[in-house]
Amino acid sequence: MSVSQTKLDLLDELVKGCVKAGVYSACVFAVAKEGKLVRERAFGALDRSSAARPTQLDSVFDVMSITKTVATASSTMRLVEKGKLSLDTKVGSIFEEFSTEERKSRIRVRDLVTMSSGLSPEEPGDNGLMTASEATFDKRSGPDALRSRVLSHPAVAEPGTKLVYSDVDYRTLGFALEEVAGLRLDELARREVFEPCGLVDICYTPGAAVRNRCPETGYSKWRGRKIIGETIDDFDYALGGVLGHAGAFSTARDLSAFMQIMLNEGRIGSDARLFEPETVRMMTSDQVKGIPPVRRPATIVQATGGMMRGLGFELKLDVENTYMGTLFSPRSFGKWGGTGCFMAADPETMLSAVLLTNTPMVLSADEPGWESGDWFRSLLVSDFFDLANLATAS
Repeated sequence: MSVSQTKLDLLDELVKGCVKAGVYSACVFAVAKEGKLVRERAFGALDRSSAARPTQLDSVFDVMSITKTVATASSTMRLVEKGKLSLDTKVGSIFEEFSTEERKSRIRVRDLVTMSSGLSPEEPGDNGLMTASEATFDKRSGPDALRSRVLSHPAVAEPGTKLVYSDVDYRTLGFALEEVAGLRLDELARREVFEPCGLVDICYTPGAAVRNRCPETGYSKWRGRKIIGETIDDFDYALGGVLGHAGAFSTARDLSAFMQIMLNEGRIGSDARLFEPETVRMMTSDQVKGIPPVRRPATIVQATGGMMRGLGFELKLDVENTYMGTLFSPRSFGKWGGTGCFMAADPETMLSAVLLTNTPMVLSADEPGWESGDWFRSLLVSDFFDLANLATAS
């Protein structure tokens, strides 16, 4: 293994420059090559207006949509391997709301995992992202009413005919897993994924001790406070914060360990497995060939990519997934979260890299910079992944 310390130092400078420029106040990154952690750094402060809480290597970030991969899709495939669920299970056999409408009755678990269900991806008036300023739901609604709202989304297309990035699909999938397993999703993910992988910090709804290690990610007018150690989305917060599409908090080291397990074809250490090799192959290869992607107007996904062509993973073969840079091979896979968190791995080079920041997508769809992807480019993410590749090239 060849590693250039000089080029790894450039990673430090890149991230420190973003902190100094105010792109984000906190950042932790981890780069691993052939199973060995070659660089792990923390920069900045957890609070945006104070240096009292410096960022540490064990700082715990709201990873938002990375939840879809490490918690929900992974728990799904664990249940599939154990024979407790099939990718071809009709969602209507789990929820009555899906059995009475013709299109919805044909939706399978597979369609939810690949975001090709045909369900409407948006909340009414939502613009694709529910922030404190955009949320339109009744704040007095309890979790049960909001859950019913999610399950009542109409099918606007036939399942398996259109690929649309959708939180609704993964919210629904999370609820389905809870019904099948008889466990809340956080407990299911802990038992089936986090603990078997030896991940020590990743969790939902952090307790007080863990919240002290979390960076500030925003401000909620509804909650009347800065958001620290809570899901940034008010709708998700009102649902309890344990959801299939978002809600997980993690360190860079835990996500690095998870990606290494995927690079090892599901092997944990020398004598244990998270997944069988065939399951990893399915998760990290194109499962939606021939299904055309739909460009949702005025969303950040249009500018940055994010189509999950694998089972829970975005793939470098999708030219839109530009956050992986130019040097990761076409076999690479990863996921990004709307709080400014990214992870990617390349089985060709056995390289993985994780970048966690506290810069959420807070632009309204009506603000300049949304469609052009200024938020994405400001983080210099593709530069980060390119430098990680150059620094570890053989």
